Order: sequence, then C-alpha cells, then structure tokens
Amino acid sequence: MEQDATGMDKLIANTFIIDDDAIIEFAFTSLQPGATYEIFNDPEGLEGQYADVNYWTSFLSPADAYYWNLSVDAFSVFASVDSNAVPEPSTWALLILGVVVLFLRKRVRS
Repeated sequence: MEQDATGMDKLIANTFIIDDDAIIEFAFTSLQPGATYEIFNDPEGLEGQYADVNYWTSFLSPADAYYWNLSVDAFSVFASVDSNAVPEPSTWALLILGVVVLFLRKRVRS
C-alpha cells in the first residue's frame, strides 16, 4: 500500500487469490496520529478465512507487525498505527545525543 498526494491506494476486488507467501507491506510518507486506513475492501463481503484478522496479520513482515494493528469488519480490512510501539534503540541514542550536544553548547556559551 502506498500513500501519495491524493491519499492512500486501496485494493478493491470482487474476486481474489492470495498466495501463501504473500506479504503486506506499507510504504507511507506520512501518517495521521490515531488514523485508521482502509487497505482492502470486498463489496461482496469478507467470508471464511478472509474475515479473520489473524489471517491478514500473518502476511505482515515482523517489522510491520510491530507497528501496525489490523482489524476486519464485514467488508474491509483496516490498518492503524500501534500507539504502544516503542522507538528503536538507535532513535533513543540520537535523541540523547542531541540533548547532550544542546547542553554542552549552552554550557560553552555561558
């Protein structure tokens, strides 16, 4: 799924076949906090395994499964950003380094 200036691409189908080795990959340039994105819609309705959120979650890569929550209703599959996702250690390291640099810079000016 991709997001462009006009919004997010969405797959709409009446008939579909999904391979066992399929992967759902998200490539967003920006996200709205707390937003839910409809990524798949079947106007005829989702039935059987396609109505099971665990079926869809199994197609997420480990990295995407960490950040995304999938949900399913009668016709659609939705994705939302996991609000409990913790920044990676490298993100924390950069944040701490930035604070240290600002502190040292302020100290040198004094």
